Parts: sequence; structure tokens; C-alpha cells
Amino acid sequence: MTGNGLTSAQPVTVEGLWWKQETNVTGFLGVSNLSNQARQISIQVTDRAANLIAEHSFTLGSDVTKLIALDELKAAPTSDGGILVSWTGAPEDLVLNGGLHDPATGYSANIPLAPPPSSNPAPISVHRYTELGLMTGAADPMMRFPASTIFAPYSVVRNLSNQPVQITPRIYWTQGGEPHTALLTQSTISPHQSANLDVPSLLATAGLRTFNGTINLILDVQGSPHALIMASGSVDAKNTYVFAVRSSAVSTSVAKSVSYWSTANGDDTMVTLWNPADEPQDLVFTVYFSGGYYLLPLHLEGRVTRSFNMSEIIANQVPDINGNVILPSVNEGSATISGIHDLNEQILVALDAGTFNPQKATCGAYCQTCHGAADYWINADPFSIQVGGATQETMTIQMDNGRQYDWTSTASWSSSDTSIATVSGGNVTGQSPGSVSILGQDDGLPLYSKFCDGFFHDCPANYGAGAQASGSVKPTVNIQVQSGFISMAGNGLVVLAGPGGSLTSTAITAVGNPGGGAVSWSAGPNLQISGINSANASVSGTAASGSGGDTYVDVTYTVNGQNGSASVRFTVLDPRTLQAANFPGGSSSTTPYNSGSNSGFITTITYFVYDQMSPANTIALPGMSFTEILSTNSNPYGGTFVPPDESPLTVYSDANGTVRDLLWVYGPGGIPAGFSASRSQTLTVNGFVFNPSQQQSYTSTYGTIANQTLTR
Repeated sequence: MTGNGLTSAQPVTVEGLWWKQETNVTGFLGVSNLSNQARQISIQVTDRAANLIAEHSFTLGSDVTKLIALDELKAAPTSDGGILVSWTGAPEDLVLNGGLHDPATGYSANIPLAPPPSSNPAPISVHRYTELGLMTGAADPMMRFPASTIFAPYSVVRNLSNQPVQITPRIYWTQGGEPHTALLTQSTISPHQSANLDVPSLLATAGLRTFNGTINLILDVQGSPHALIMASGSVDAKNTYVFAVRSSAVSTSVAKSVSYWSTANGDDTMVTLWNPADEPQDLVFTVYFSGGYYLLPLHLEGRVTRSFNMSEIIANQVPDINGNVILPSVNEGSATISGIHDLNEQILVALDAGTFNPQKATCGAYCQTCHGAADYWINADPFSIQVGGATQETMTIQMDNGRQYDWTSTASWSSSDTSIATVSGGNVTGQSPGSVSILGQDDGLPLYSKFCDGFFHDCPANYGAGAQASGSVKPTVNIQVQSGFISMAGNGLVVLAGPGGSLTSTAITAVGNPGGGAVSWSAGPNLQISGINSANASVSGTAASGSGGDTYVDVTYTVNGQNGSASVRFTVLDPRTLQAANFPGGSSSTTPYNSGSNSGFITTITYFVYDQMSPANTIALPGMSFTEILSTNSNPYGGTFVPPDESPLTVYSDANGTVRDLLWVYGPGGIPAGFSASRSQTLTVNGFVFNPSQQQSYTSTYGTIANQTLTR
């Protein structure tokens, strides 16, 4: 990201390392200002002991590049030292590149650059770095350097930290097909000082003064993280050919890439692999080129180094497992080293590659690509669960090649508040109402990065993916409806009350978990609530339903700022008709009556209440109120329907909500033969008045009653 002038200004420093392979070496530093403001820049050049040699101060305008000549290196009192670039602004304001050169011999090398480590005290630990494929002695004929070319390795370091750094070098080499190693003397680098490790002397100490071939220099560095900046490689005795190698940390990674290889116009690319583990590893080197790819399987025993040139692979013309070869006409591409199963498979291998051209006396490093996770997330974000409920979260990582992987079982999981929610293996369980965050973490997951600058980087540069999801735990609540007021379909029922009648209300109760929450009721059309903020409330109807379950009662239950809710559908029933059963006679419905001189019979009439629906259904609810008024009493034979002390007629309602009406017919000396009588009556149910559609008629000794329907 380039500077945009909006970042608050702050002091920024970048440090570098210079060294002189021979006395006539000088250097340069290119500075580009990408911000939209001018920057005041200082470049300090120091010697090995951090003493100031020269300082360059200048103002660099926006979008301007300037080349600073470091001619003072030619007369520097030491053969290595440091560079400190500082400005006020943002770290991304400037782009820096530097180099060392001697035009007389053709010598050239890049100046490594890096930001200083954090000024906060960091724990001292051991970090291992590799410098692979350092050439010593006569050049390998396969590399086509001129005859009698003799190489010598070099390694230069600078301590950027405020603490001393201890370096323990090891040399690994292969001789007679067997890996060998030599542990050498430890040295200490003081803060902000530099040192030439004098690799030829290290080789002599290891008994390799006359060794011809390649070696790996391994540096065990004890100090704060990122304390060292390093430069290494091989240079011939005439200082014409400089074969730089990249110092890199030894660490577990996923696939690593060679961003570019070439065999065109006299170029060749040398690849060096080293297995730092004691155990063997099976790897695959995938060569990509226009129109295809080629798979080269590699088996590396523990501590073994394998070096090869791309020209060798092309010249061999050996088909891979898919029958592919690299045609001789192919002369450029890229490559990846990975595990044999997947690019995401973790491996422990050190890689270095460089493209060289003996005819042109050039050698170039490649862009550093550290494959790894480019993105990661938890799928359900945000999430919501109830107390006692659970949900399975999934952590997904996306690698830089676009492939996605389920990382749920690999990640470690934690909750920001285990009193609200716990998590195990991504499974989140609600404990109590509240807000909570769930974290899925893998501290060992390599992260994707790519570097094409002159800075010194570890590869992978960073580890650790942590994805977070925010969520809430809701209280639970359910609505209990008064027993007897639940229909077969599970809906709550309310019976409408007519004019002047008492309301037939239904008791409702909010049962929440945990207890002690705030309650708020609401009702749909045709309903009203009594006790809207009470756990125990009642609901009554204000108008009849048009269809079953067409209205509702809702409750909101709040604990610790979190709401739970529940809803019950309701039907408001409207009594429309009373249908009487037909009792043609018999002891089950009519019983004799004898009292003193009076005798007759008692007939029980059962009415069923029917609602407004089509087809109509019976309303079988307890608690309905009934009254009866005798409107007509015709008795030509002098009998009576009602005892003198009973008025109005008696009406009973049983537990099923049906209406039972007792009709008394008796007279002095009994009911005469051929007796007939009739009467009309009115029944009132919940304030609704029902009138007869026909009179009730009674005949014979015990009496009969015709079908009777009372309507509103």
C-alpha cells in the first residue's frame, strides 16, 4: 500500500547491511517517495562497530525517485557495516532498493534491507537460519562457468536489535553419498554491529579447506526475533560471478514456490533443497510452464541436500507419472515444492533457487512466495442460540491458491465468557443469556506472503490464524395455556362473550429460563391481554375468528439484554347454535317423578354448542355461563311444567361444556292419558340469546321431544 498522506506522521526507520568483497566496492541506494507529500530523509552509513562514516540528508518530493551514491564505502575503515534510513511519515511512503558494485570487475550484489525489530523487550530464543548451496572450490562443470573458475562462500550478518546475539554455525555437506555435519565455534554480535563470518576459515576448521562442491551453512541464532539481517552467497576469485543465496528461517511450512526459472539465452536456474529433519521426507517438485506442468518426485533422507539445474530436468526427457515431459522448446516457468498429498500438507524443507548466466556474468534471485492461508473465517457469524441449546461452528481457511479447507477439528477453540457460552471442537453451548465471542485459533498455520523487494524476510513470514464469531445466547420461554383451552390442533381457544355477558377469558403463563426475566405480552387481531407485563396473564376475544388459528398471542422474555420469544396461535369461537339431542323416551332420558299427590316425569335435554365455522364444530369448553327463560307454557289438561318454587327453569353445564336442561312435567294424580303440552324457551349462553326454531311438545306418559335447534 502506498502512502496517501492521511496516515499520522511518525518516525520510521529501515536498516541495511553493506560489505566489501574487495577494496574498490562502492554502493548506491535508490529511494522512491510514493506519498503525496515531500519527505525529509536521512541516510546514515556506519562501520562494523556502528560508528558513523557518512550521512546523506535531503528532501524528496512526492512521486520522485533519487539515487544516492555511497562512494564513502571505498574508503571505509572496515569491510562491513550498516545503513540506517529514517524519515517522518508512514512506513509505506518510501520504496528502497540498494546495491554494491565494482564496475571494473563486474562485481555486484544486493544490499539487504529490513525494518528493525520491536523496541519492546522480546524473549530470547533460538532461531535457525539456512544459507543453502554455497559453492566452494572449483565450479561444477554442469553450470558451464569458464574453466578454472574458483568460488569462495561468504556470509555477513548485522545485529539490528538492542541486545547481543549469539551465533552458532554448522556446516552440512554431502560427500561419498553420505551427509556430514560440523559444529563450529560460537560467536557474539553486539547490538547494532556487523560481522563477516569468514566462511573459508570455518571450512578450514571443519577440515574442508580443499573441498570442491556445495555446502549448507546453518546458523543457530540466540536472540530476539528478527534480530539479524544477513547476506550470503558465493563469489569467484576474480569477483566477476556473484551467486547470492537467500538466508531463510528453518520452520514448518506448506508449499514453497520458485516464482521464475529460465533456461533461455544461456540462463539456467539452480534449485537447492535441504531436509533439516532427522526423518526422511517424500516431496514433489512441480514445474509449471506455458501449456502444462511436470511432476518430479523427490525422496530426501534426513539432513540430505539435493541440488539440480532446470536444464537437467528438461534434457533428461523422463516422463512423469502422468506421462508428461518438458519439451526442449520450453525455457521458462515457475515451480513449487510441496508434500506428495496436497499443497496444504505441512513440510519441513529449506529451499533456495537462483537464475545465473555464466556468459553474461549475471545471477538473480527469485521473488519469495510463502504459500499459506490467505483468508480464514467462522461460517456462522453472527450466531444465536438459546440457553441449553447448541450450534456447531465451522472454521474455514482459504489457501492462496483458492482452495478451501475445513479447519474445525484442527483449530483450538475458546469462548470470551464461559459463563455465557462454552465451546468444544466448535460446538457452542449456551449457558446463560448474554453476548459472547467464539474464537477458532491455529497458532501453527503458515500464512501466505510474497516478497519481491530487497527486504530480508522469513518464509513463512507469519504464523497463526484466528477467526472470531460474535453471538448471543437467548433465554428460553414458552407459553402455557389454561388446561381445557387447547384445541386438538394445538391452538389456544377463547369463547367470545355477547352483549352484557361476562368475558370468557383464558389464562396464559410465560415460563422462562432462567427465571427472573421481564415479560411483555402482545396479541393479534380480535384478542386483548390482561396483565401485559405479568408472567401470569389472561386473554379474551373481542371479535370472532374467520378461520382456525387466525390470530395469536406473543410473549417477549428479556434477561441480561437478550430476548427470547414464543407465540401461540389462537381461535376466537363464537357460539352460533344450540343443537338438542332427540330423546324418543326411555329410562335413560326420562324418569318418573312422584312427590306427594303430584306425579309425572322429568326429561333431560342435552344441548351441544356449535361455533361459527363452516362446517360448524362443537364448543366443548368449561366455564361458559347459561341462563333459561320460559316463554310459553301451554297445558290444556291442567298439568304443570315447573314446580311452583322453581323459576326460572334449571340449566346445568357439565365438564364438556354441554348444556343439560331438566324439564319437569307433573300434576295432581299424575299425567292423564293422551296428555299433550308444548312450551317455548330462550337460552342465553355467554350473553348471546338463543331462541327456539320450534316449540317443544310432550306426549304420552313419559313424554317425547323432537329435534330442537336454538339459534341466535
